[in-house]
Amino acid sequence: MQPSCYSFDVYDTCVVRNLAQPTDLFYLIFQTVLQDHHHPVTEEVVSELVGARIAAENQARQYLHNQEDLDIYKIYQHFPLVRWALDPDLVLATELALEVQAVSPIIQIRSKIQTLRQAGHKILFISDMYLPADRIQAMLIDHHLAIPTDPVYVSGSLGFTKGSGNLFRYVLQQEGLQPQQLHHTGDNIHADVVVPRSLGMRASHFTVCRLNRYEQATLTSTAATPLVRSQLAGAIRTTRLARPVSAPGQGQSQEPALQGLVELAAGVIAPLLTSYVAWVLQNAQKEGIERLYFVSRDGQILLKIARQLSQFMPAPECRYLYGSRQAWFLPSLKISSQKIDRQDLDWLVLKQHSTAPRHLLAKLEIEPAEVAARLEQFQFDQASLDRQLDAAGVERFWQMIETPEVTRLIQQKVATAYGRTQAYFHQEGLQTDSKWAMVDVGWTLKCQRSLTQLSGQPVLGYYLCVLRHRLPSTEAGNYRAFLVQDLSSKIYPTQTEQIFKHISLIEQVFTMADHPTVLGYQPQGDRLLPILKSEPFHPERATIVETLHRTILSYAEEIARAGLLDHHLPSLKQIALKNAITCFHQPTVQDVRPIAHLTSGYDQNEARLRPVARAIGLADLPYFAARLIGLIPPRDFSAGFSWVEGSIALSSLPIRWLFRLFTGVKWAIVTWQPVWLYQGRYRLVQLKTQLKKSLRG
Repeated sequence: MQPSCYSFDVYDTCVVRNLAQPTDLFYLIFQTVLQDHHHPVTEEVVSELVGARIAAENQARQYLHNQEDLDIYKIYQHFPLVRWALDPDLVLATELALEVQAVSPIIQIRSKIQTLRQAGHKILFISDMYLPADRIQAMLIDHHLAIPTDPVYVSGSLGFTKGSGNLFRYVLQQEGLQPQQLHHTGDNIHADVVVPRSLGMRASHFTVCRLNRYEQATLTSTAATPLVRSQLAGAIRTTRLARPVSAPGQGQSQEPALQGLVELAAGVIAPLLTSYVAWVLQNAQKEGIERLYFVSRDGQILLKIARQLSQFMPAPECRYLYGSRQAWFLPSLKISSQKIDRQDLDWLVLKQHSTAPRHLLAKLEIEPAEVAARLEQFQFDQASLDRQLDAAGVERFWQMIETPEVTRLIQQKVATAYGRTQAYFHQEGLQTDSKWAMVDVGWTLKCQRSLTQLSGQPVLGYYLCVLRHRLPSTEAGNYRAFLVQDLSSKIYPTQTEQIFKHISLIEQVFTMADHPTVLGYQPQGDRLLPILKSEPFHPERATIVETLHRTILSYAEEIARAGLLDHHLPSLKQIALKNAITCFHQPTVQDVRPIAHLTSGYDQNEARLRPVARAIGLADLPYFAARLIGLIPPRDFSAGFSWVEGSIALSSLPIRWLFRLFTGVKWAIVTWQPVWLYQGRYRLVQLKTQLKKSLRG
């Protein structure tokens, strides 16, 4: 017999509290009550009241007669609020109001209910709860889970519980159903699954409301009050449940990959970026900054977060500034009429960036055809334009661009770019006053140096992270950093070093934007508009960016509405860093899979990209073994991947164990420094050098 009626548990099935645990709501209730009574709100008194509320419920249950459950009114008969000079009616009214207000709908269940309703099935709700049935029904209707004709059965009102089975028996009798005709869904393994199945009903276990590892870590990662910890964990969970997810017994989500991205964004990306932006707004307000310019493209989501948070906290005016290394480095170049200063071009040839002549010329906005004769003169034929240069080749390239002809061409490029950039900056108000600052993710302050040179005034910069090898403030200008890499981190690395190791993930995945990189500026009418790199349109990428941004903003709103922006920013930061470090260093397959296929790179013109992560195969092992003992240099950038730990997570169990072995061996070598091993390595290096010499000879 096919089910004709579907019933649903309410809390943690249809709706979820914006707190980690049900009893955590008591902390919010009594904090609110004390404020309304103009009593001092101390952690000690709030904790006493929470304990008394729990004790009152336990005591009231001891007086049950011929009933299995009770309503909230009987609980309050055993609650001695007069000890704290509190009005019981006001406290009761506050609890009733907050129990309904502090919930959000679970979208997956709402979608399922709508589908079942459209198919003609009857819907009803069954809850073990002490709240009045009419309030629960009104809440379900408000969240578009129920309609007024849907029956709502509540244990506190009826005196029967699901756990005993009597509430299900009562529902079957009232609805005139055989057990096989009712399919129940709920989160409690005993009351919602075992018991109804024992009665002959069908039952599905709904588990997505369980706290995941990031939500659980949030409860233990800070010394904040229980309420703050619970609100932070609840904000992550509420954000995570804002999209449908697949779960056993609940059918498959239409967008499982995007749901994986939602969970990563809710637990890791959103807390990190939101805590950073909240810190920026707070600091900028204190320093009297009137305007903040969020630099594209990383600044796009940061600007959206800032505008979201500015509805709940003081903030300067926030604007978007189109810019990039490619757009700013060239026009800020200082070049004499006779020669190029290599020091001023410290952004041209960089480690792990492409050294192919075509890509180096692109940084200077030069097409190979414009310097064809000089390329031929310095032995750069057409085939070599896309090859990576060795040290000798790089030196030949430097000599080529230092020739008078190429130097003059660069001067022309600089002059054109400088004029347009200056006009764009004037248009955007950068040259009207000095009460503004730029906001970016990091890392070495070279963009800030260019902005300082181009704007003609000192620039203040706000950054998520700055690296140890950054430019000095005397050259780039003053800056404030959410995280500063320790100078001694190579010798004694801290946990935050994991974040600095994975800045490419932050820059090119966490802060993805919906437009390509900026190459420069061009006039259009009476305005200067950005020139965006020509890229093929990928609908999948647009969907990823939209999902990522929406999830981050949902978290930011949850945090703001919980009132955590004023005095709890240190806790937000501590939890955000903890979750990010866990993700980077110990990712799960679920963390990695949604973003593994995305690409990242270091080049300012995005000349070379590689996947975020891929499964490691047996063919990769000899390379990693040789790298472990330093016998070979790093392989070409494009042959690798950005996230080693993520790639390990995607790999087979034997590969994962081998990498643990490699890591353990490396740690032992660095820690114990066995002389015989270092001697053996030295001899192998010598042998390798001799072989190279003999081959050349």
